[in-house]
Amino acid sequence: MAEVVMKRGRLFEPAISYTFAPWFDTKYYLKVVDEMVDLCGDVDEIILCIKDMAGVGTVKSVSELTSAIKDKYSDLVVNYHRRIIDGLALPLLITAVKAGAKLVDVEEDTLCRF
Repeated sequence: MAEVVMKRGRLFEPAISYTFAPWFDTKYYLKVVDEMVDLCGDVDEIILCIKDMAGVGTVKSVSELTSAIKDKYSDLVVNYHRRIIDGLALPLLITAVKAGAKLVDVEEDTLCRF
């Protein structure tokens, strides 16, 4: 799929489906990012999305992951996505930006019911 999208000159945004478990740590996610970059050939071709759909990211974990990605791939554009369903959404969005995310993608839960 990635090859077809990029061959046609379209924007490709692979996503890390962020979750919380002992084995899903920064080292694991960096390996996933390495595989995505290898697949795409270069960071100029993609925007990487960290999709925290369940809202399980913490200030510490999101900061650590985003910083680690930006340290390894400084030119990679990172987009942090999180639903605004709890009181931690805004601190996490700010944390992601401070750690190097260039985009934040949000959905306000009450709006999705209309």
